Amino acid sequence: MESSTRSLTSSGVTRSYLLFFLLLILANLLYGYNYVNSYLSNRQEMLSGVATRLQERIEEYRYVTYQIYENLTDDGVAAPQSPVAETRLRPDTYLLDKPRNKTDTVIFGLHEPGTSNLALRISDYLDLLWGPSTQTYSLYYLNGQDNSLIMVSTLSMRDLSAHNKESYLSNAVDTRKTEMLQQSNALDEREGFSDFRKSRYLNAYYFTLRTTFNNPGHLATIIAFDLPTGDIFPANLPAHRFQLVSRQDRLFEQNASDERYESYSEAKWPWLTINAPLNNSPLKVQFNIPMMTLILDITRNNFWLLLVNLVLLIASLSSFYFIRHQYIRPGKRMAVQLASLQQMNHEIVTHLPMGLLIYRFDNNTVTTSNKAADHLLPHLSLTKIASIADEHQGQVQVTVNNEVYEIHMVRSRQYPTSALFLIRDLNKEMMVSKKLQQAQREYEKNLLARKIMTDNLSLELNSPLSSLQELADKLKNGAESTDTADAIWNEAYYARRIIDEIILLTKLENHDWAPEPEAFRLDTQLASAVKEILPGIRRKGLSILVHNDQDPELCLNGDVKTLNMILSMLLHYAVTTTAYGKLTLRISRSTTEQEHFLFELGDTGSGVPAEEIAGLDYPWQIQPQRDRFSRGSGLTYYLCNQLCKRLGGQLEVHSKPDIGTRYLFSAAFQILARDEEEHEKLLDGTTAYLQITSDEIRTLVTHKLSAFGASAVIAGERDADTQYDIRLTDDPNCAGDDTLLLISDTDGYEEYAPNRIRANFNLTESLIDAILLLLERKMATENGTNESELTEKDGLFPDDSPFTSEDYYSLFVETVPEDVQKLYTEAENRDFSALSLTAHRLKGVFAMLEISAGKVLCEQLEQAIRESNTDVIDTLIRQIDYFVSRLLQLGSQQYE
Repeated sequence: MESSTRSLTSSGVTRSYLLFFLLLILANLLYGYNYVNSYLSNRQEMLSGVATRLQERIEEYRYVTYQIYENLTDDGVAAPQSPVAETRLRPDTYLLDKPRNKTDTVIFGLHEPGTSNLALRISDYLDLLWGPSTQTYSLYYLNGQDNSLIMVSTLSMRDLSAHNKESYLSNAVDTRKTEMLQQSNALDEREGFSDFRKSRYLNAYYFTLRTTFNNPGHLATIIAFDLPTGDIFPANLPAHRFQLVSRQDRLFEQNASDERYESYSEAKWPWLTINAPLNNSPLKVQFNIPMMTLILDITRNNFWLLLVNLVLLIASLSSFYFIRHQYIRPGKRMAVQLASLQQMNHEIVTHLPMGLLIYRFDNNTVTTSNKAADHLLPHLSLTKIASIADEHQGQVQVTVNNEVYEIHMVRSRQYPTSALFLIRDLNKEMMVSKKLQQAQREYEKNLLARKIMTDNLSLELNSPLSSLQELADKLKNGAESTDTADAIWNEAYYARRIIDEIILLTKLENHDWAPEPEAFRLDTQLASAVKEILPGIRRKGLSILVHNDQDPELCLNGDVKTLNMILSMLLHYAVTTTAYGKLTLRISRSTTEQEHFLFELGDTGSGVPAEEIAGLDYPWQIQPQRDRFSRGSGLTYYLCNQLCKRLGGQLEVHSKPDIGTRYLFSAAFQILARDEEEHEKLLDGTTAYLQITSDEIRTLVTHKLSAFGASAVIAGERDADTQYDIRLTDDPNCAGDDTLLLISDTDGYEEYAPNRIRANFNLTESLIDAILLLLERKMATENGTNESELTEKDGLFPDDSPFTSEDYYSLFVETVPEDVQKLYTEAENRDFSALSLTAHRLKGVFAMLEISAGKVLCEQLEQAIRESNTDVIDTLIRQIDYFVSRLLQLGSQQYE
């Protein structure tokens, strides 16, 4: 009863602790929910106020827009007594002179006298409207009568000699005019809004309200206001997180101005967005809060609460641990230890290789047994077996289902009524004995194979060494000739090759062969293997075709050293066994596993016997084949098979007498990802005329040309007068000037006659280099460029004149300041891709004008963009802006 009470008490403590823990977590979650809800409600109220003030400003300037268009542009309005005085600032920029100085008015473009009067009326009206205001307002009036642009702003525009202000003004005007013209082309858009923008010149945010008025017989008239937001945004909220976006719904068209839309929140990682629709506009104001900022803010503001909860949780956990150990009896630990010992004993009994059974004769019960003993228990009479075992030193043989078992009985000294029975399966032991005998026979067979291999190896090594000795005697006796030197080299090379293969075999068997994976191009490795075997191919007059269906630019990662050794040994053996014909190497990708590549090497030789193919498992079983130039190796098949297993495949050899041999193996390599950015290929836009008789060579060359962007025209498929850039042929009789002759027995490409080049079509790089060389020569011949004239034109700019002509200066003024403005905008938005393009375009302008300092600054900016270093990016942009300002000042002093 006491144990049960303690158990119930311990269970109650556990449940109480879990309940306390859940209540603590629930309280924290509820508090966090209420805090976040209050935080969002506060922000929603603030954003609703912003939306209300923003709508009031929009309504006010809608009224002002229609007042200007309907009242001030009326032809009946009285013209001033004297003509309006204008000051010409630039060829197409005019500043109106007027008594009031609250606003300045500038007219862009050629205009009529009525436009000046209209601009003066609008300026006088806005002087009264913006007189009490301390913020910056601007109006842009695109006149549909003469296509001029009127700008009225509270900014002072009289002093335009400063380059920064002039650049700011021209960029702002060009931007507004472009927007207004785009809106005039939109038939269904009478009123347009822009997002919140930041003026770098004023360091303030504003938005633009554009209204279009269509006049029959004239271009559309557009009025645009740049309205500040400094008095709308709350001071405690960052202005750059506000956005003004279009609404998808059309409820604002109902003009329900007395109904106020409720603000709402949207959560989409990593931003929390609060939206506040405007009542009478197709817009809504958004305020973006980073999720991490919100989380850190909640954690910082509730630090002490979280700390107290953590301390409370640790204290409760410590108390629970102490109470639990006070209520557990020491005997319970002993029971746990005893249970673990019993479990270990059960595992030992279960995994014994023989049957075990403990039997009590007093109550006829089985105390312990395993599966083997349980299987035989229904067929055994343990009482009878025990009586027989007592008479025969405790051992008895029984037969169950024609299977013989030996039972060994041991009486317990502590419990005489109990006995231990050990059951051995004699049939299984006999089977194990047979397997051991078979293993012994395999071992002896391996010893015999080793002996045969040693004998054959000794014969193979003895042959080159004896030849070397004979050749050395000839040299000693003065019989020196070129053939003798070649023979010495061949015999020494063969002996060295056998020794290298023996060393490699030793490393493989000792598991010392562990090359590190590395990145490589498959096409380059195939070209290296072909170049290595070319001398042997040329000696025997053979040809080789390499069909690689993969992209020449494909990069892989894997054991390239092992792959090179396999290809080298198999190609050497195939050349040795082939007297005439060709070798074909095909590389394809597995259809089931994309990272498995299939290699197939075929020759047209005499084939290899089955005993030699058995060398895949047992090397040097027979003498390998040889020819008058080189010898094969009895280790080739065995080593290649072992190396293929290292690559995740297996070598297969299929041979038919007098037809040839096929070698098949696969290898697994990791495909490295490439840059997906589109780039121009080497032969884009090039047309090649293929006059190739061999279908295999034509297919191979067509694939390579297509991989590098060239298009192929096959002779006979189209008209003979088809325009092409280069001609390729495999027939020497068809080779002429500016024609590439395709062969398979050269190490690369060579000019074998004036204006005639031949190249190995198996080597991709050599083939493409030969094509490019022919194209360059052809272009040089056609263009006839006079380098001496170009050299005379090359020169450095004077120190005091950065521009060589006024055209260069005009080009610089029209393009560079706008790009500098884009640098600031894109850097602020962290749009690194667009920023990189703008920096590259600026670098091109500096390079064209040969301004090396600006080019260096742009190159440094591109490097900082690649490293995403925002501090360096901002510093370099400011340096470029200052450098451009200095250049413009020097140019204006020279040409204006």
